[in-house]
Amino acid sequence: MTTNLVRYLLTLMMVVMASSIYAEESSTPTTYGYGLTSYNRDLPRNLMSMDAVRARYGEPQLIHPAVGDPPIARWEYETGTVYFEHNLVITSIPE
Repeated sequence: MTTNLVRYLLTLMMVVMASSIYAEESSTPTTYGYGLTSYNRDLPRNLMSMDAVRARYGEPQLIHPAVGDPPIARWEYETGTVYFEHNLVITSIPE
């Protein structure tokens, strides 16, 4: 009886391991607004300065002033929103 249980558990483990090896990863890109995809989106990277973002991406469509402590500012572009802590990018969110 114990031998059958061990065989069953070993077989179950092998099936689970084999199925994880052949799990297919999605090759379809995630589509974001304005024709951007996860493959081609160009957003500011973390730790870029406000000056560097402005030089590379131009003037934002809308600037929300910094609030809180530490001060968090938000710039909105057509392609996404950029969040700054003090004057450095902390994250960029695609539209």
